[in-house]
Amino acid sequence: MNPLVPLFVNILNFFAGIFNGSLAFSIIALTVLVKLALLPVTIPSVKSAKKMQDLKPHLDKIKLKYGKDKAKLQQAQMDLYKQHGVNPVAGCLPAVVQMLVLYALYTTFIKYTQSDQISLLHLNTSFLYLDLTKPDPYRILPIVTAIVTFIQSAMMQTGLESHHTTPKTVAGAKKQEDAAMQQQSLIIMPLMILLISLNFASALTLYWFVSTFIGIIQQYYLSGWGGLAVYAKKAQLLLLKINK
Repeated sequence: MNPLVPLFVNILNFFAGIFNGSLAFSIIALTVLVKLALLPVTIPSVKSAKKMQDLKPHLDKIKLKYGKDKAKLQQAQMDLYKQHGVNPVAGCLPAVVQMLVLYALYTTFIKYTQSDQISLLHLNTSFLYLDLTKPDPYRILPIVTAIVTFIQSAMMQTGLESHHTTPKTVAGAKKQEDAAMQQQSLIIMPLMILLISLNFASALTLYWFVSTFIGIIQQYYLSGWGGLAVYAKKAQLLLLKINK
């Protein structure tokens, strides 16, 4: 068994005692605690991503200069990273840690929402219109969770505006390809979360919603709106065209 599962179960039991058996508030409290515990890896990751965004014009110039020589291209990129104190793989560790935590939480919620556990601890599994041991019957929470996942994903992306540029050069074509891949990933992740949330207990969806919402706040204070600003601008232009 994942060693985090007993720990999370004990933490949920602790919070259930504090919140009079409310599973919803126990999950929210656990989510906040997990996000706080992950701050030491999250903050450096976000700051590193911001530095990578700032270096993008320089990276594009390097790709244009050494595009056909992979060895010189990689060396020039590493020199640029070293010069500006950027670790290009810094974002991998938080992603791996969060996946391990998410899997442990999934196992925890499966175990925790079993009928014998609920009866033993006298848990209240109701939250608003939801029964947290079952999927959302009205699909509201999965849809809202998919939306906040999209927002966070957009905030973490850059270069989206280059998707519509004409690829006059090899570098321009590469920019367009990168932007297309970013937009694909931007759609795939929320869609996956939506499909998963439709079929799993709402307890896990509630965790993902709260975790993502907190992540949006963290992302904003550490690096601003990021790629989301591009979509906001496009939406504003679309509204102006509609109103004309």
